[in-house]
Amino acid sequence: SNALLALQDDGKSAHPTLESPPPALSTHPGKARASRRLARKLHQVCSIEDTNDNLQDNGLVVIYTDGSAEILLSVGGIAGNGVYSESGLSISAFLPTDLRQTINTAQLF
Repeated sequence: SNALLALQDDGKSAHPTLESPPPALSTHPGKARASRRLARKLHQVCSIEDTNDNLQDNGLVVIYTDGSAEILLSVGGIAGNGVYSESGLSISAFLPTDLRQTINTAQLF
């Protein structure tokens, strides 16, 4: 169609959009937000890994802990925790029954 063609001074026909840079791709706001969130999380992970490396380089042992809890119909709540370090320490245990069986208690025990 004539609407899509433009004549240049040298007499050749060209498509007008090929003469200019392509327009910026529009990104869906949700995807752009998710991309920024992922970039922030990756930056935080790198920062934590750098901190762990610095601590270990200075002779300190980095220890990881986690707690979990589950509600079982037959028993009620049951919680436990785990402790791990790269130096070989690995412990997992249930909370004593006299303690409140929650994730928070398990993480702090």
